Amino acid sequence: MKRKHIAIALVCLAMASAGAAAQTADWHIDLAAAGNMLQGEDDAWLGFRSQRFTVTPALTAGRWISPSLGIQASLWGGKLNGLGLGKTPYATVLNPNIKLVTTSPHAELWEEHINFCMAQLEGTFNFNNCLCGVSEERNWWMIAHAGLNYAYSFGNGNHSGSVGAVAGLTSNWKLAGRLNIFIDYTFTLLGKNFDLVTYRGNVDDMMSLRLGLSLNIGKKLADRQKRVTVDNYTKARQADQQNRDKLIR
Repeated sequence: MKRKHIAIALVCLAMASAGAAAQTADWHIDLAAAGNMLQGEDDAWLGFRSQRFTVTPALTAGRWISPSLGIQASLWGGKLNGLGLGKTPYATVLNPNIKLVTTSPHAELWEEHINFCMAQLEGTFNFNNCLCGVSEERNWWMIAHAGLNYAYSFGNGNHSGSVGAVAGLTSNWKLAGRLNIFIDYTFTLLGKNFDLVTYRGNVDDMMSLRLGLSLNIGKKLADRQKRVTVDNYTKARQADQQNRDKLIR
């Protein structure tokens, strides 16, 4: 139940303020610190514990194909922690200090430490630009992102790779000029073999809350939109003039 309450709270926080990276220019580069909560075979059953929480860096680069639609690629890396009821490939520390409520008197709680690197490729959708148009005076954006990821885990003489999916929401506020600050909630499916434990048959996943800075670079979307509008108007005038010339002839 605690796990569900935490997930709901994080989703509500993201939806209440949501956005993403670079909404006023063609390109954006984001640098963030991500607080991660890994969920392996036993983590969800054991509930929220500080031993499961880690902070890792995340780097994102993306491009807006249109004011509303874009694409972005992200690289994550660092260490993830997990908990398991038994010795698993990534388990390194036996922790007798955590009280367990289990029917087995012989259950032992092990702390898992997993080094990882992960690449993500996602599509992005800007709600503000789609519904309200591009505006340089806007100071807040809401953007959804979703796509695929490849995660590689290693450590303690073991390693594994898995393909999964990712989705999230981001809130972005303008600080000054082309610099923004953002908060992002991301849910990542890591695949069954990420932690090298598959006895329950479930897919490993990770909840992440990212806080970082976004830098907009390249041409401004508003200027590009104005250029398209002017070009369309010019083409329409030329076509109208050609039709008039035909009628005169």
